[in-house]
Amino acid sequence: HTSNSSGCNDKSNRSHYTSFGLVELSLLDGTGLFGGTFLALERTYNSATGNIIRLYHVDTADTDDVRNCKTLGPGAEASCTQLRFARKTLLLEWTRSGMRTLG
Repeated sequence: HTSNSSGCNDKSNRSHYTSFGLVELSLLDGTGLFGGTFLALERTYNSATGNIIRLYHVDTADTDDVRNCKTLGPGAEASCTQLRFARKTLLLEWTRSGMRTLG
């Protein structure tokens, strides 16, 4: 799950704040979750912007396995504080205005 702002920095006005949710994750190679590459489809909707749909390329190569971490970041055990997370590259975005290619 990813949270992004849709260009509006005032989070007190929730009608313009957008939270994206993962709706599809497809494996692109045979490597699997650890070291594989994926296409991720995320979407959101609110009355101010309508639908926003984003397609990302996700690369999990050289990432850390967090299955045994009780928490992440500050306050976590030493092995779970300095982690390498998956890299996400935005490829396409569909909005009310149409589609644009980014990656």
